Amino acid sequence: MRIFKQSPSKRKQDFKTTDGFFIGAPEAEAETSATSAMQLGEVFSDFLNILPRLRTEKFILLGRKGSGKTAIAEYIAGIASKDPNTFCDFVRRADFTLEDNVQENTGDEQDRATLLFEWLILIKMTRLIVTNNALQNAKEKEHLDKFLRKNAGYVDINEYDAKEFLSGKDFDIDITHFKRFFLAKFNKKLQITSTKAPFYKLLPSLKDTVLSLLSWTGDSENDNEYILIFDDLDIGFKASDERAVNSLVSLLRIAKHYNINEFGKRNIGAKIIILIRDDIAGIASGGHADTAKLFSSYGVWLTWYEHQDYQSGGEKNVTLRDFINKRIQYNFKKMGWAVSADPWSDLVQQRDKKTYGPKSAFKFVLDHTFYRPRDLILVFVPVSEMALKIPISSQNLSDLVIRYAREVLQEIRNELSARYSDSEIDSILSVLASFARKRAKFNFEVFKEKMRREGLSLDADSLVNHLFEYSLIGNMSKDGHITFKHRQERHEHFDIDLDQQLILHTSLIVHYSGRVWN
Repeated sequence: MRIFKQSPSKRKQDFKTTDGFFIGAPEAEAETSATSAMQLGEVFSDFLNILPRLRTEKFILLGRKGSGKTAIAEYIAGIASKDPNTFCDFVRRADFTLEDNVQENTGDEQDRATLLFEWLILIKMTRLIVTNNALQNAKEKEHLDKFLRKNAGYVDINEYDAKEFLSGKDFDIDITHFKRFFLAKFNKKLQITSTKAPFYKLLPSLKDTVLSLLSWTGDSENDNEYILIFDDLDIGFKASDERAVNSLVSLLRIAKHYNINEFGKRNIGAKIIILIRDDIAGIASGGHADTAKLFSSYGVWLTWYEHQDYQSGGEKNVTLRDFINKRIQYNFKKMGWAVSADPWSDLVQQRDKKTYGPKSAFKFVLDHTFYRPRDLILVFVPVSEMALKIPISSQNLSDLVIRYAREVLQEIRNELSARYSDSEIDSILSVLASFARKRAKFNFEVFKEKMRREGLSLDADSLVNHLFEYSLIGNMSKDGHITFKHRQERHEHFDIDLDQQLILHTSLIVHYSGRVWN
């Protein structure tokens, strides 16, 4: 839009500042539009080597909020949009709020949810297939196009009809054009005489259709790929809602069935990818014997902490340094500035014992975060409007960390909402705030007493374990060694030790005290 191109002229300065410096958007989707200040495709790298693993049996991306799940998915979609042989679509939470629509417990609720997810998968795959202009038979494609258009509401699972179906009532779809397609494709009539039928009666024929089209020799010759990505599963998710948990488990099971038994064993170039927060995965594993095996067999964890590199002083080689360096380099080149092999050292004052203590600037920042890409973006988001002199001083960096601590609290609240109500979260944070002195330590008995005074009637053992899982509290041993869950590498497993001292995460200390911790 032309009007937004107008801007007042800026006063020239003899030194570099962060005015107009854009490190990225906290939400990966914001970096995918044509008008984005930073294009995801220009700064994305597969730092954790996830994409090759998704070419195997793996199909579940697991990680904490802000660990980069959606960025990977958006990158895949971006590549697909430029590749004539790759077809990709998202299924967002709004497309399948199934558990929200269940009005009565029918006893076979999970089976019905599975049918709805299978319908959603097959119909979305059908939609992807018909976008392939190389589809062998134009007449077949025309029939499928008309079938999809005629049932547009059902293609995206009409909310009212999903509610009716999950409540024990059927909803019918118009199958006239599908019957014509089926006759043209398979030279046989669909075994449904009416022009309308409950959607689940169409599933066997729709499945045959999708598998047949995906197995078309033209697809294999052209190396065509079809990718369906489920995202936003955490929105509105409540651990206390058994229907929500069952719905997620249904999705995982049907996705596994298609990825392994239908696509994998037929060597079909199709994949269903599911993005799940690791805490929600833990909730889903609790009541279902097979779900934990699903995550261990088919899950890929996004873990950014690399203990050995930090301990050995090789922080320039860690993936988070690579992540932020690519974005800093993008800005320096956009400004026309020279940039070194380590852009971080160009952007930030590296050493200051008064502010950083014995740490480097990079370690100082990371130790106030949860070691995720989004943390680094949140730290530097404000600089574009602050015109800070480059290199950013230790004092300015300290101020940015304090601002980050305020911002990240909202994400903490969002994560906790999967398990607790708003009023419970208020009380939990009030209890934690009471420990927010510098290097504050406390024991489990004191924690329970604070809960009692706050009127928090939750089970103390469960709560303290959940807070440890979210890295809001950690353990401190007698010799001063600190253990936080977010510093757990993939091959490790940390459990809380209630016989040790407990300690708050530094972001909470900073938020409630207004001071950084070096």
